Amino acid sequence: MQLSPIQRAAAEILAERRLQRLNERTQAIGEGNYAGFLKQALPKDWQHDATHLLTIAEHLDAVFRGDIDRLMVNMPPRHGKSETITLRAPVYSLLKDPTERQLVTGYNQSFARRFGRRTRNIATECGLKLVQDKQASDEWETEEGGGLIAR
Repeated sequence: MQLSPIQRAAAEILAERRLQRLNERTQAIGEGNYAGFLKQALPKDWQHDATHLLTIAEHLDAVFRGDIDRLMVNMPPRHGKSETITLRAPVYSLLKDPTERQLVTGYNQSFARRFGRRTRNIATECGLKLVQDKQASDEWETEEGGGLIAR
């Protein structure tokens, strides 16, 4: 199917915007700063510099560096635990090292599968290249051999 000139121009503009967002996210990753990544990766209407989100980012940076080997986060509902830890931390980790394997769990299979699907969508938005035949919502892989399993 051939695109019209207008469709082609629109596709080029979208590709350029995606590349710009990817470059911004990659720059934040290059700095080794999870808070910078969250600033780029969280929904635009979120207050990414809220104290509790910066605290989460600071602790996750320590996890990524290997300074902390176990981290438990206890916060009230609706404070961003799922968005910042469950959905975006695996993406950040895979962007830094696309050979890593990630596991996301939930209290039941459908909940975990939903997390897996949302994480996969965020990963592709952030520029991770996924293997074409391994893109199910509960199990997907990067071209470099890493990936995520949601159970």
